[in-house]
Amino acid sequence: RAGRLSPLPLPGGDAAVREPWRVAALWHHLAWEGTAPELPFSRGRDAGPLVSMAQAGVNSPLTSSCGRLFDAVAVLSGGRGEISYEGQAAVELTRAAANRTGAAYPCAIRERDGLFEADVLEMFREVGADVARGADMATVSRRFHQTMIEVFAALAGHARRTAGSDRVALSGGVFQNRLLADGLRARLENNGFTVITHRQVPPNDGGIALGQAVIGREWLLTGGH
Repeated sequence: RAGRLSPLPLPGGDAAVREPWRVAALWHHLAWEGTAPELPFSRGRDAGPLVSMAQAGVNSPLTSSCGRLFDAVAVLSGGRGEISYEGQAAVELTRAAANRTGAAYPCAIRERDGLFEADVLEMFREVGADVARGADMATVSRRFHQTMIEVFAALAGHARRTAGSDRVALSGGVFQNRLLADGLRARLENNGFTVITHRQVPPNDGGIALGQAVIGREWLLTGGH
């Protein structure tokens, strides 16, 4: 492993996936170190218990998931605080961008624990500031997508210098997002990378399920050896 997004608490564990306002509220608080401006999504929602949970390490596992980051940015910019199907908030955030990108938010990459780490809280603070100034979801989404393209391209650049490889595979559920996948592929190819993408197998959990089925079949054919 060469790099990651900075790991942050996921308040309530799986509950935060179903109710992404939890992630948005906590990370908004952390990004501003307790001085966060009130935004429309936070009215009537008390982040205090979530902060206490995270500080005590109670039911708040760390996550560096890009999906959770999409969820949190969606809520922060005016999207739904609760979802009815997986990825709903992220899908609506991407739809708001209308297949366009904007100027990237700042997101420093630092070396930590032997990994290159993108400072998500720095970016999250700037998203909050943008919303406080009146930016709508379309503006935030375009800037956020461009930020992710630049962050992943930069992480790939760091990995190339340490591992000496020019081949990059784009995999994982987040790469169902065509705006992100196409934008990152173009940036990487312009930087001299050979980019591998999914064609017959989906990049999300469906690909994992297929791999498990293949392994299970081989296990049965070989008598469990």
